[in-house]
Amino acid sequence: MNERDNAQAINETKNIDMDFSSALQALKNSKRLTRRGWKHEGVFIEMHKRPYVVYNPHPITSSLFLHMQTAEGYFIPWVATQADLLAGDWSVLPYDSPEELLQKRDS
Repeated sequence: MNERDNAQAINETKNIDMDFSSALQALKNSKRLTRRGWKHEGVFIEMHKRPYVVYNPHPITSSLFLHMQTAEGYFIPWVATQADLLAGDWSVLPYDSPEELLQKRDS
């Protein structure tokens, strides 16, 4: 499968298993991802693309980074483990707001 076919499959299919290179491409295309290997529902990662400025005491502007929504609904910076990088159980999630995800989790 070439890169274009892979990108098309990612856009058309929500629950396919993929490796991390395909998952990374999906993240770059503004998709939210999860793994079957993660034990909690509602946990996902996505690319943080909105820069923000922190004054400490001088302005510091953020760059692109990956963040995770935890099972409790918090967003934290995310760094892949070796297990995450080598896993083949990544899948794209439909785009729900954090509130919708928490509602689903709590129902």
